[in-house]
Amino acid sequence: MRKSFIIAACLLLGTAAWGQNAVKDIVAIIRGQDVVSCSYSYNMRGSMPLKVSGTAEIQGQKYHTTADGGLETYSDGTTCWVVDRKAKEVLISLAGESMVSHIDEYIPYVHVSRFDGKNLSCTIVRKDQDVDLDFSASGITLTEPSSSDDSRFVFDVTALDSSWIVTDLR
Repeated sequence: MRKSFIIAACLLLGTAAWGQNAVKDIVAIIRGQDVVSCSYSYNMRGSMPLKVSGTAEIQGQKYHTTADGGLETYSDGTTCWVVDRKAKEVLISLAGESMVSHIDEYIPYVHVSRFDGKNLSCTIVRKDQDVDLDFSASGITLTEPSSSDDSRFVFDVTALDSSWIVTDLR
């Protein structure tokens, strides 16, 4: 049964070739209670080229990512915190603006080139939004949450000292 959940996790990142109804059903499973964890990297081409790699944990609409270079993103499904520890800056916004929150809209634009059960490589091209990137995830696992504690998806700005810059755009 775990293997089917791992396959479902990989499909969260999409494949138009496997039928849209199946992908939407799998996305619904992913947004359930299990936590999807992986290492990831992407290379964005176009007007704003960018290379990023890091780790991610996703549970439904909640997520926590870390990127090489120290940038972290937390979301509890309602609020999103982007944290730059080196610069001592936090940007707070509504979570509904993230790509994760709009994953259903991107499914038709994803083309999987490799999937072996634990690793995924795909391309996402959506010209109307200037999205053109190669994405890979490795070491994909699914685990049951240990408790109802969602603290790993929240960044506590009240614990910061006065040297931090906190910008709240909510």
